[in-house]
Amino acid sequence: MLLTVGGATDPFFARVDLPSGPDDVEVVVEDLCEVAGRHGLRSVALVLFTDDGTAARLVHDAFVAGLATRAVDVQLAVRADGTRWFPLSGLRGDPHEGEEYDLATHPFTLQAMVEGRVVHASRTALGDSLLPADPDEVERVAAVVEHEGDRLVAASRQPLGPPDPEGARRHLVAEGRWVQQRVRRLLAAGEGAGDAVEAGGGALSDEDAGRLLVGLLSIEVRDVAWAEMTRDNARRHVALWSGLVRRAPLDVLAPPATLLAFAAWLAGDGALAWCALDRAKEADPDYSMAALVERALTCAVPPSTWEPLKEEHLTLFAA
Repeated sequence: MLLTVGGATDPFFARVDLPSGPDDVEVVVEDLCEVAGRHGLRSVALVLFTDDGTAARLVHDAFVAGLATRAVDVQLAVRADGTRWFPLSGLRGDPHEGEEYDLATHPFTLQAMVEGRVVHASRTALGDSLLPADPDEVERVAAVVEHEGDRLVAASRQPLGPPDPEGARRHLVAEGRWVQQRVRRLLAAGEGAGDAVEAGGGALSDEDAGRLLVGLLSIEVRDVAWAEMTRDNARRHVALWSGLVRRAPLDVLAPPATLLAFAAWLAGDGALAWCALDRAKEADPDYSMAALVERALTCAVPPSTWEPLKEEHLTLFAA
């Protein structure tokens, strides 16, 4: 993890997986150093999460050298293995024995608990939290998805006649309005409820969940939901879309998983955003919005740059 220390044009922190081998170190270091230079950083801190002291030292030295070429100073660096931290540079401490720490009592952990956010023990546990919790529920939602798909097909054809583009368009616009209103009601219901799933996707009936999932398959309808996101309501969107992701059949998973990734980025939760992207790619490796969110995360684009979409910019509702 790379964190801004002191002044910067755009303060940020970036988290990437450690290289799997020496040949990958250069690529990872170059990517993060390029981001640090672009954001005008002058000093940073490094935290390397691994129990491999030799690998940590290799990555540390490569980062120090790479950042120096961009006039960025590494103020301090530590290695953490889950129970102890070990100084690499800039801090006093026993480099062999390390210093004990307890995440359960860390102020960040306690703050998250007070805010109602679930704190996961690892990145794997965080990713697993987006997997289906109830296979029967997924099957029920899948049945609704099939029914809603049939309804869409019916709207696009005249009875016993040729295709009806105007009818299909009217249906899509109506679905867009329904999605807009449903999302707004769910966000209003979740206001002040922290990240409780009950304030989000878990509050949807199977019928509404399936209808929403089919609607989101249209990029224009998906953008209607996207336009409802602001920095102030980002955590409520995280609750909404994470609940829906856990209930979505794989063939309709990419849109809600990508909306979750975007909401997580907007809320400052990069780890959750990456996990949501993993689920989106599992459903559709080429989903275009997922590539957009991935680029924002890779380049450490700050959430403060987001300007919510205005309704007049939504092609679905254009006159």
